[in-house]
Amino acid sequence: LEPVAAGGRLFIGFNDRDQVTAYDVRTGAELWTFFTEGPVRLPPAEWNGRVFVASDDGRLYCLDAATGKEFWSYRGGPNARQVLG
Repeated sequence: LEPVAAGGRLFIGFNDRDQVTAYDVRTGAELWTFFTEGPVRLPPAEWNGRVFVASDDGRLYCLDAATGKEFWSYRGGPNARQVLG
């Protein structure tokens, strides 16, 4: 797990829980959790108040850094077929 800190928040992707979670850096309180349909193996990226998360479900997600609300997602592969890794 490689956390990313930005804007007073810590973002961590979990490959064993298919999720990314945001924590308050001062209190350690969980702020939000966003679930994907596959492991999140790479660290998220934060830019301009948005968090970008790539998942083994083949999608790139753009989330609001403050709330975890999904702005959009994009499928990078030609179809939804998944391979056991």
